[in-house]
Amino acid sequence: MYWLSGLRSLPDEACLSLIKVLKMNKLKCALLFLLSLCCGQLFAQQTADSTYQVRGFIIAAPKPSGLDDFVKFINEELAPRKVNTLVLRVDFNYQYKSHPELRDSAALSKGEVKKILEACKKNNIEVIPQLNPGQLKTTNCWRFTPTLTKHPG
Repeated sequence: MYWLSGLRSLPDEACLSLIKVLKMNKLKCALLFLLSLCCGQLFAQQTADSTYQVRGFIIAAPKPSGLDDFVKFINEELAPRKVNTLVLRVDFNYQYKSHPELRDSAALSKGEVKKILEACKKNNIEVIPQLNPGQLKTTNCWRFTPTLTKHPG
């Protein structure tokens, strides 16, 4: 107790009284600290799991070659983290039947998309597809956008 070394110049009775007061204050502080630890949970905010109803994740749809890894990602990464909403950026990565010119060279088939949907359904994950093939209109990349090549304006 190096902090008590300065008390040697005080009379013995005063020194003992001061030591008792200091020890009492230390005890009160320790007790208050323990009480705050125990009761702190009563006034704490709710945990994130119970507060947020939507736990979402946004990601680009995989290429067909990465489909199995993507399904594994859903099962082993998203589901354990209680993700319940998946926004899947599809854009040109689907084999559109009505407008095949909007397809990427390596796009997902209907069957491949069903595999993604089955994995999400099994894990109670709602899928929201983001279909925005005209999104590049606002940039200066119109030469590379199939939408504007076939449907300008």
